[in-house]
Amino acid sequence: MTSKQAKEIGAFVAELIRGKRAFHRLGLRQLSKVSGVSLATLSRIERGGIPDAITFIKLIAWLRERT
Repeated sequence: MTSKQAKEIGAFVAELIRGKRAFHRLGLRQLSKVSGVSLATLSRIERGGIPDAITFIKLIAWLRERT
């Protein structure tokens, strides 16, 4: 995977997270509690940072939850 591809995936994941957070009216602190991902890491990811593999898995699991 190229650096450009990684950034595009990171931006896509950030958009999904923001969208689901907005839909459920969750703040970053609330998401941190339910996802097991630190507040600082969530903030970094939403600004376009690329999550490590474990964080990525946690966030995908949260995104897949039915609500």
